[in-house]
Amino acid sequence: MNNDIITPELMTLVVALKSKHGIVLAGDKRHIIPDRFYTYNDEATKVFKINDKVGIAIAGDADDATLVFRQLADLDLINKDVYGVAKEIERLTQEDVIKWHTGEYIALQKFDRLIYPNYAFIIAGYSGNGDQKIFTVNSAVPRLREQAIGFVKEGFTEIAEYILREEHNENLTIEQLRKLAIRVIQETSKISLAVSENTNVIKVKPPVLV
Repeated sequence: MNNDIITPELMTLVVALKSKHGIVLAGDKRHIIPDRFYTYNDEATKVFKINDKVGIAIAGDADDATLVFRQLADLDLINKDVYGVAKEIERLTQEDVIKWHTGEYIALQKFDRLIYPNYAFIIAGYSGNGDQKIFTVNSAVPRLREQAIGFVKEGFTEIAEYILREEHNENLTIEQLRKLAIRVIQETSKISLAVSENTNVIKVKPPVLV
């Protein structure tokens, strides 16, 4: 890693959980005001339904992730499956990162080091043939990665990791997934000012294959 570059930590918690009954994505609602850590609001939305088959969650630098998301929103994604949406996010993130590293965008400096934005996307949903998939794309390493396990989390993840390894399984109903996702966020909020107990949750139900 280049010692002249600082990548900030992701100050949030978003999760995607799947079982044989469906997929749930959830995120806390806290927005930390940049450079004013103790100033925040709980009005942020970090999970979005892209279409009937795909949802996404966003963690990290809100301003820069929002730029990518707005470009995504301009695309025709109504018929895209989870892989198609994930590839578009990978492309847009790579284009954004190039702009920072080539100087088109101006990176901040701290202690004579450059500070580049750090954000991550979780993309969860169904492929064209009905298979469940969860992908991640991170601006620090902007390559699409498929996740093999039944849950994925980004941000302040220590508590979530422990609870999900103990309680998640493939037989949970979609309502049980929803409650579990909310619980891991609320438990994390008890020990981290960066995470709100207030949450947004979306469900992605299995498609009806014709």
